[in-house]
Amino acid sequence: MEKNEGKLLFGLLLVFLGVGFLIDQTGFLRAFGITFGDVINLLWPLFFAIIGILFLGRNRIGVGLTFLGVGVLLFLSQTFNLSFWSLFWPLILIYFGARMLLRQNETHHFSGMSGVSDEDSVHESGLFSEIKHKVESKSFKGGSVDATFASFKLDLREAKLSPEGADLSVNATFGGVEIYVPEDMNIKPEGGAVLGGWNNAYKTSASKEGPVLKIRGSAIFGSVDIKN
Repeated sequence: MEKNEGKLLFGLLLVFLGVGFLIDQTGFLRAFGITFGDVINLLWPLFFAIIGILFLGRNRIGVGLTFLGVGVLLFLSQTFNLSFWSLFWPLILIYFGARMLLRQNETHHFSGMSGVSDEDSVHESGLFSEIKHKVESKSFKGGSVDATFASFKLDLREAKLSPEGADLSVNATFGGVEIYVPEDMNIKPEGGAVLGGWNNAYKTSASKEGPVLKIRGSAIFGSVDIKN
């Protein structure tokens, strides 16, 4: 989320709270048998949904859908007195199952895995697992890495980029992804974190010219670390 959008959202939240508490002091809401606290207790999950919609508007699909989904689930659990986790876990299974159906070229792991590949792209996802993957391609073009309740270590230190560069999508949801890159590789991180961490801890001695590895994505309740 951009800084200006964050300030706008926070400002609107303060105005909403201020007006609400002001109305509550007049006793207007008590005529209907409620207080402003009751309104907040019912509507606060929609704050997550609004953040999700803002992210979707910026084409951050994964982050946007996560926040929107959490907001809707919290609202339903509050309204119908349901357990949030009783709704959350089935949706996680539905999400991962749908992902397997829609992304046929992606390898899914449900247990630990360690391997070396000379393929020019990587398409891996993990659920409740620990994965270590080393790439030795001489023309790496990118791909996708997703960790959901999983730990993923991707080693690119022996890889060389294709002349056109590479585009790598990385997403960590309730999990962690570690990406190891060589110091002579041009890196352009374009990811961010939401209630998590995105750490660009790598060192580079590469010139500005030549192919570039773009690493985009998000860490939602998780972490992404790019290091040497």
